[in-house]
Amino acid sequence: MSLIDALDRFSNDQAVTAAAASTSQINLKVAGRDIGNGNPLYLVIKCSVAMTGTSVTDVVTLRQSAAANMGSPDTLATICTFPAESAAGTGYVYPIPPSLVSKQYLDIYHTPTGGAGSLTTGSFTAFVTPEYAVAKNYADASDFSLLGA
Repeated sequence: MSLIDALDRFSNDQAVTAAAASTSQINLKVAGRDIGNGNPLYLVIKCSVAMTGTSVTDVVTLRQSAAANMGSPDTLATICTFPAESAAGTGYVYPIPPSLVSKQYLDIYHTPTGGAGSLTTGSFTAFVTPEYAVAKNYADASDFSLLGA
């Protein structure tokens, strides 16, 4: 099981109906932290509430900035495009090449595009992890008490 550090999460069930940055940024230079401890990192993004809207996709990009408020961000890569009306659970994994990142702060940016309609619902959870293959989402308020302890 992989635990997701809140400091490595871009968003948690963020509702997206218009172009928007993630609700959080990741600071790569927090004192005393080594994200991934030298291991390759992966950006995981999942649709947590189904997208609705006529022919509207959601293009997700990874950005970086030297400023904490993401001032003058550089787009590093297009991570994925969620197809129109993506179901909850639809997800993508993007390996982040270490040579790609050169600034202190990262975020992701959602851009709903296409079609004459608009994105009326759609929520997303996104985070960085060194262990994407074992990342698992649990329902809110899950109880992880040790059995037999």
